[in-house]
Amino acid sequence: QRYLGNTNFYKPGGPLICVIGGQEALLTNFITEGPIVEIAQAHNAWIIYPEHRYFGMSRPFENLRLDNLKYLQIDQVLADVAHIIKAVKQNQTTLENAKVVVAGFGLAGSYVSWFRLKYPELSVGGWASSAPIDIKPFVMNYRKDMGKTIKVVSGGAVSYTHLRAHET
Repeated sequence: QRYLGNTNFYKPGGPLICVIGGQEALLTNFITEGPIVEIAQAHNAWIIYPEHRYFGMSRPFENLRLDNLKYLQIDQVLADVAHIIKAVKQNQTTLENAKVVVAGFGLAGSYVSWFRLKYPELSVGGWASSAPIDIKPFVMNYRKDMGKTIKVVSGGAVSYTHLRAHET
């Protein structure tokens, strides 16, 4: 699984900010400009940004047929984030005792809240921006948006009709 890092503002003793990836390929601007960078600069932080499984180049399968989407689960996404945080801290001795803050935007903002609940020992705080907090699985607009996302990622291999047929 890919991730990006920005060490430009890091000083020993500073925290590690993990920007949780959302429904897109890695976007370098998430770690080079904007509020996360301002926070990193103010707190001498190291930033990492893992790519969400199934998006960008972090795809477990070439073909994203419906049966290959069984590993696109929230628990697995959160486990990916936990794994990357542990691996970075283990491989970068200067980060061994660094406090971790997780951050996310949109759906990844929801991941921040769920990550803090599932892995409280791995982070001391989180920042969730524009996070949906009351997701209803059968809300038409949300389902259509997710259907479009999956269709783009799969190269058209999954249609909205497939999603409707398998939602119950």
